[in-house]
Amino acid sequence: MFRRHVLSVIAALAVPALAQAQADPVPKGTYGDWSIYTYREKGGPVCYAAAKLPPQATGAARRTGWVMITHRPGEKTRGVVSVVPGYTFKDRSTAQVTVGGKQFTLYTQGDTAWAADADDPRLVEAIRSAGVLNFTGTAKDGAATVDNFSLGGAASAFDALDKSCTGGAAPKKKSKKKK
Repeated sequence: MFRRHVLSVIAALAVPALAQAQADPVPKGTYGDWSIYTYREKGGPVCYAAAKLPPQATGAARRTGWVMITHRPGEKTRGVVSVVPGYTFKDRSTAQVTVGGKQFTLYTQGDTAWAADADDPRLVEAIRSAGVLNFTGTAKDGAATVDNFSLGGAASAFDALDKSCTGGAAPKKKSKKKK
């Protein structure tokens, strides 16, 4: 599926240090627990809002994980939801997201889980208005994991993402000559 390939690239770009080999995401702002980034790929803009998995309360080391919402205006995709929890998923598994009392099943491949295209808008709307996203997945070794991502600032980040992520430079306005 085309979307899996596209989102695998986005997952690699979630952590700016990992992105050096492909493209350099440019930070565009931080809104609570969310940040927005942009970069160019194949001549077109790619923009995403991302929240990092918070550290454990005990201070123990934790894997790096992300939840992301991505726009690719050149490909006419907006609000694509993905989760990169910091481990490789069990083959042919699904993951579960619970947010704002609503549940969604995400499909997995490698180290990334995606919402179905039809679920993306509903999931984005739930994320905008909830406080926590609960993510449950199964690692390649069969271990079930449960992670909680903070949604503080998500609505503001999405608004900023929508405003800043256009298809490129706006066309120049034609000047009206007075006669």
